[in-house]
Parts: sequence; C-alpha cells; structure tokens
Amino acid sequence: MSKKETTDNEKDFLSVLSGEEALNVLYTLVKRDPVLAAVVMQHVQEVLGRSTVIGEVSESVYVTLNNLSMGECYNRAGNMHGGMYYDVDDASYEMFYEAMDEYLTQLKKYYDAAKPLLAIQYLKGIILGLYNYENNPLNEMYEVLYETIYTCVDNLISDWNTLYSKNDDNSVSLKAFLKEHCPDWTSIQEELTE
Repeated sequence: MSKKETTDNEKDFLSVLSGEEALNVLYTLVKRDPVLAAVVMQHVQEVLGRSTVIGEVSESVYVTLNNLSMGECYNRAGNMHGGMYYDVDDASYEMFYEAMDEYLTQLKKYYDAAKPLLAIQYLKGIILGLYNYENNPLNEMYEVLYETIYTCVDNLISDWNTLYSKNDDNSVSLKAFLKEHCPDWTSIQEELTE
C-alpha cells in the first residue's frame, strides 16, 4: 500500500469519530507526548490568533449592532417581564447584550485561559466595533443604545484593569489604540491611567 493510500485511509478512519471522540483522542495523545503537545499548542494558538484579527471582530460587532431592529425593540417594550413592564430602554439594553453575548463570552474565554495577547486583540476589535457603530450607525437603535454602549465599553475597560496592570505592555498598547482609533472617547482612555 502506498503512502497516499495510507493517508487517505487514515482520513477516512478519523472522519467516523464524533467531535467528542476526536477531542478525547487528541487529549490522550497530548498527555502522552510532550513534543506532540507543543505542536498542538502551536496550531491552537494559530487558530485562535486568526479569530482575533481586530478588523474582523470590529466589523462583526458593527454589523451585529446594525442588524438590531427598532421594530423588535418596540415589540418587546410594553410587555411584562418578571412582573414588570419593559420600556424601550429596557428592551434595547436587553437586545444589545443579547447581540454582544457571543463577543463578551469569547473575550472571557481568553481571560480565563490567561491569554492576554489574544484577549487584547479581541478587546480592541470589540471596542472599535462599538466606536464605529456609535459614529456611523445605520439603524435607529443607536438613539436608545447610546448610554448602553458607553456602559459596555466602561465595563470592558474596568474588567481589563482588574485583570492586568495599567503599566504592562498590553495596557499601554490598549491606551495607544484607543487614542488613535477612538479619539472621541477621551474619558474611556483616561480610565486606563487612573
């Protein structure tokens, strides 16, 4: 049997595994072989690095927020929720955080994995997307999300400050990024130095 046939058969064999089974095989192999573990970690970091390109995250956040519908917001407003009536501000706040959940969850994963280089890239992308939305909204939702955006960015910076020193290279990089790409947010920039 040729090497190509063996490789094709191995691919076919691997394709019958479920995602969980394949992950278990990978964990087992990584635990047994430190050299293989290093190779796998390198590939994982490359995959994660590709998903944290600032421009891609920014554009995704921007598009996501522009897809929010004022009509949906009005539909939610006036309805009972937890024994209380929702107003437009409550509904827009809820819709904003539902839309942002994917991004905030991913950022938390980077924090939890102690990956500050990935976290800072992803954080910059989120913040830039919010800034771009604030400065060029393509929907009516912005009128009711204005304060929510600032609250979100303030919380993002506060979380960063809790986890990392204000003098580390990533924090300095974040401050420079905000100054260059988000010049109207001077109060947020100042949070990084307080």
